[in-house]
Amino acid sequence: MDLMQWRRKREARIGVVLIHMQPAFVQNIGADEANRMVEAQCEVLEVCVSKDYPVVKLELRDLPGLHHYFGETLEKLSEIIGRAPRNASFKNYGSNGYNSVVESQFNEWEVNTFCLMGVELPYCVINTAKGVVRGRKDIITARSLIAAEQYDPKVEESLKWFRHNGKYFEDHADLLNLMRREPRVNLQINEPSY
Repeated sequence: MDLMQWRRKREARIGVVLIHMQPAFVQNIGADEANRMVEAQCEVLEVCVSKDYPVVKLELRDLPGLHHYFGETLEKLSEIIGRAPRNASFKNYGSNGYNSVVESQFNEWEVNTFCLMGVELPYCVINTAKGVVRGRKDIITARSLIAAEQYDPKVEESLKWFRHNGKYFEDHADLLNLMRREPRVNLQINEPSY
């Protein structure tokens, strides 16, 4: 069986990655969109709590000498993550949050499919997603779980990449239905282009 056949047939063991949901970034996407996205993310995180999906919270590390410039992950999200049976928090530099430490944690939890949620879609979210795909893991997301600064011209290009390289839902309700079934589900994932 070649890699493409294996990727199409394997069982998804989902873990959730919350990317840079810090005030310095969230404030740039507009209040209405931010509120909708945070509520959608809360719904996903509550399923993680009840179904024991692992959750990793990524925060962009403050620049040297500028303590709390980016801030901490929004309290509402952090509170739910803290209730998840398997959770971890990591600080990273740069826009790709998928590094050997995060990979090691998810390997320990036997995760092979990453549900990505967060802000700065054309930068932090997509670069993290590309790191996951290069690590030969699968990605899933929903439009309502990711956002970018208003009027960022790279949003459509980023969404097209997600549609082509993973499992993409327009609405998180479809993703929630999938996650509520069981932590291990059969999932058709598009073959990524590296």
